[in-house]
This record gives sequence, C-alpha cells and structure tokens, in this order.
Amino acid sequence: MLRTLLFRILLMFSVSPLLLAQGNPNATNCTNSSKMMCIIPNVFGPFGLTLPNPTHNAHFDSDFQANFSPLGSAIGTALTLLPIASPASGFTYSFDQSTGVYARTAQSFGPVLAERAETIGKGKFYVALTYQYFSFDSLNGIELDQIHSVFKHLPPATGTPETFQTDFITTTNSINLFVSQMTGFVTVGLSNRLDLSLAVPVNNVNLGVRSNAAIHRTFVDPTQSQPHYFDPSDPVSSTTHTFTNAGHATGIWDITARLKGTLVRGAHASLALATDLRFPSGDERNFLGSGTFGVKPFLIASVSGKWAPHVNIGYQINGKSLLAGDLVGYNGTDQPNRPLKGHLPNDLFYTVGIDTGATKRLTLSFDLLGQHVFSAKEVVLAPSFTSAVPEIVTPNVVKQNSYPQIAIVTGSFNVVTGSAGFKALLGGNLLLTANLLFQLNNDGLRTRVVPLVGLSYSF
Repeated sequence: MLRTLLFRILLMFSVSPLLLAQGNPNATNCTNSSKMMCIIPNVFGPFGLTLPNPTHNAHFDSDFQANFSPLGSAIGTALTLLPIASPASGFTYSFDQSTGVYARTAQSFGPVLAERAETIGKGKFYVALTYQYFSFDSLNGIELDQIHSVFKHLPPATGTPETFQTDFITTTNSINLFVSQMTGFVTVGLSNRLDLSLAVPVNNVNLGVRSNAAIHRTFVDPTQSQPHYFDPSDPVSSTTHTFTNAGHATGIWDITARLKGTLVRGAHASLALATDLRFPSGDERNFLGSGTFGVKPFLIASVSGKWAPHVNIGYQINGKSLLAGDLVGYNGTDQPNRPLKGHLPNDLFYTVGIDTGATKRLTLSFDLLGQHVFSAKEVVLAPSFTSAVPEIVTPNVVKQNSYPQIAIVTGSFNVVTGSAGFKALLGGNLLLTANLLFQLNNDGLRTRVVPLVGLSYSF
C-alpha cells in the first residue's frame, strides 16, 4: 500500500504540467528601467548608443541589438543553473523492530551537493543553513573583463547614405558580477521510505558594467565639422568615452520542494526516485529567480558503508521566462519593443561521486557534476569586423583594421564542475559543512572556485 502511494505521489510530481506565468507581455521593458536585467542594455542609455549632435541623428545600433543587449538575458539564464547544496540529512535512520528504536543506517554523513538514496527516517527532521559566494570570471570561455562589440551606424530611412555614415564605434566592455547565496533547508521524514524537503535561497546580486568606446572615422572633410563626437564642446577630438552602469538586488530566489522516495533498499545499496518542483517566487527581472515553474525528476543510486559511492541523473524541465526572451528597449525607430518571453533551457544533469567516513566525526566528499544545457543563448566570438571603408588613423594615415566582436547564438553546451568538501561533527547532531566547487571546462557562466560553508542539525 505504501509503495503504491509513493509511486502515485512521485508520478504526480514528475508529469504535472508546468504552469507558465502569463501576465502582460508589455509589463517589462528596459527603457528607463533600473531592473538588473536592464543594466547591460541601458549602459549607453535607454535608447542605445547615441551621440550628442543636435543636427544629425547619429545613432549606432546594429550590433547593439544583435550582439550586446542580449548579453543580459544570457547571463540571467546562466544564473538559473547555479547549484545549491543537497537537503539530504547527514544522519539517516531506520526502525529496528528487534530493539524498538531507530538506529543509524550510514557510516558517513553523506555528500555535500549530491543526494543519496537513504531517507532520513519517519518522524525525523533536518534543518540546515548554507552560504555560497560566486565571483564570475567568464561566459562560454570569454573573459567578462574583455568583451568586445562593434557598433555600426544605422543607414538612413530614405535616400543615399552619407559618406560619414560608414563611421563605426568599437567598445571594450568589462562586466563585474558577484552573487552571494544564503539557503535555508528543512527535511522531514514522512515515512521510512519517503522524505519531503524545502529549500529557500536568498540571493544578493551585484552587477557593474564599464564600456570604453572609441569612434573610428572613415571620412574627414576639412571644410565640414565632424558629425560624430562624444563631447559637444570638442567635436574634433572627443572620439573616446567611458560609459558605466551598475546595480544590486537582494531577495528570495526560487523556492524548491523535493520529494524523495526509496524504491529499493538493500543491505548495502539503495535506489530512490526524487522530484524537485521549483516555484517562481523570485523576481527574474532582478536576476533573483527563473521566472517560471520547473520540474526536475531524477534517479538516485547509492551504496552505504565506509566508502559510499553515489550517482544522480535526471532532467530539468522549464517553462517560459523573460530571462530567455527579448528585452531590448530600442528597435531602431525610437519605439519600444515588447519584451517577449522565451523558453528557459532544459538540461540533462548528472552527479557521480563518493563520500567516506574518514573518522567517526569526519566525512570527506568528492563529486563530478555535469549539465547538458539544451537550446540556450550563448555568447561566442564572432568573425572580426573590418570596415568596408578604410578608417582615418591620423590626417596622413588611412588604414583598414580588424576588431574583435561577440555574437549571441542559440545552441547546446556542457557545464562540467568538480567538488571537494567535508562534513565534521561538532557535537550531538550538529554538523559543519565546507566545500569548494571548481570549474573543469569553459562552457556556461563560470567562476573558477566557489566556496560553501554551512551548519546543519538533525533531530
């Protein structure tokens, strides 16, 4: 009877349809918005990279729309893939009918970022608090302090382009992104084979952008004033300028509920099925959530003993979110676009690792974590830009140079990460957890090392 009920509950969690947030499609736009997702699109102002010539609509936009503004969405989407600690208790129990009491069933305190198949035990409780800090370095192998983009002059709506409209602007952009995450966990044993867990993360997100822009002139007529400049008081020499934009946000990230049930329990090995249901409780416009419901069924296999290997494998299913959509507030005609939602990427994930009870008071844990992300926005290096018309380097030097630039594409990629940590018994059922997460490849939004510390208690 219990096993039948378990399967029905797990099946309900696994196949329940995603409730997609509907709302007003015009509710979010980056024009004059201070939301975190608009910091990158608005680094040059609400209408893109415009110049202060009152007699000439010097608007440089083409690659801004295609290659630079979507960077905010790409970063926001990548933030939804960040790992959190496991809500699995360090202590697991089963009822010993011969003695009439609950006895511990594992010799180690379990993994840090993975799940093990053993359940906590009927009527048992587990609470934990963890802290992680992410200082991001790269996005798909591109260093965040060296992102290049080229802005070309928009052609006139009618008529033949003027010769000076072949001018272009190059930018070297630096992005500083830091996220600190405090997560509270609670797990309760509904039965000897069924656990229910809740994870409530609170994130603090800081994002700053600095863009060094340079105007490259391809036409100079000594009888005419220059149409493209940054400083109206110096239209001849003001060809460089630095733009900045920054912001921060703090709040609850998406709350996740996990139901885990043991399918097979042997003397030394167990198999379990778990399902995560993620609720869009955070504000995705401030990079504090995914903006959509998600469901993640996965299998867990683990061995108990002094050396306890474990394997997790599953699939994350997401709905539609603004993070995966189009937020650009300028479409080349001074009219705001509608921010359209897109499908947040699904991913296939796996964790393979081992934990060992080094002593009665210390457990060491090692894991390899992998994600295959499907149909996501990726920032990649595009072919270098070379102006069709040679630029004027000095009045006597004309030259054609090539400049690096980025592009936003849609594709699949793999995120591979290593993890090493420990759990130490401080006294009673109080555990101290420490862990280091380190990147093993360059795909995705990455930080070289992510520290984690936490405290947990079982009762």
